[in-house]
Amino acid sequence: MNRKTKSFSLIELLVVIAIIGILASFILPALSKARKTSQSSVCKSNQRQLGSLLFMYSSDNDMYFIASNDPNAWDDRLGSDYDGRQLTEDEVNGAAIGEFALYECPLNDNQSSNANRTNRSYSLNQGIKVLPNNKLGLTSGSGWSVPLENVGQSSDTIALFDYHHTENTKGAWARVAIRAEDLKDVIDDSNYWNHQGYKLNYLMVDSSVKTLSFAQTYNGLRNPWDTGDETGTKWDHTK
Repeated sequence: MNRKTKSFSLIELLVVIAIIGILASFILPALSKARKTSQSSVCKSNQRQLGSLLFMYSSDNDMYFIASNDPNAWDDRLGSDYDGRQLTEDEVNGAAIGEFALYECPLNDNQSSNANRTNRSYSLNQGIKVLPNNKLGLTSGSGWSVPLENVGQSSDTIALFDYHHTENTKGAWARVAIRAEDLKDVIDDSNYWNHQGYKLNYLMVDSSVKTLSFAQTYNGLRNPWDTGDETGTKWDHTK
């Protein structure tokens, strides 16, 4: 007994394809958003782990926050005794050693400007002077830092944050510490601002991690795009 097999007409096939296309247009953005949310969570987890390591470092160094000075980058200082890499003195003073995901944010799309180094996605809160002996941030690239006991509000003071820059690479002295004022220079860099609304992940001195817009780091005191004055902001450890 012969059975007739019903086939789709061209119109029916086009309708099915159109429906699939419409469904994909709804699903793909949702998947992309979910992927970005997951990557941001990894970035936050990295920062929390770094917060623990930075506190351990400080507790072993009279509670002074970590600093960098050429050629010792802060990530290499952590690499000698704290993050598990067990870098030798020669390695700390030399080039960055291979891949190490703890210092890389998955949202960092910038490529390293140095073929021999890999990305370091985070920078420290650099101090600026408003008076000869008044440094608002925590550290610098020239070897000085402040004791954590001098931090007035640990939950409202930035220790470390996303800084996705081609020159911010593991073991490199460049970009180890950044001022709030420096962020104005990357306002048009879409690869740097990896969250909508000019938001970044910020590690606070108390090891909490907050996703904030650049404006929110100024605590509503002034427009950060117009001024470099960090007094009273989350960049100011003296408030």
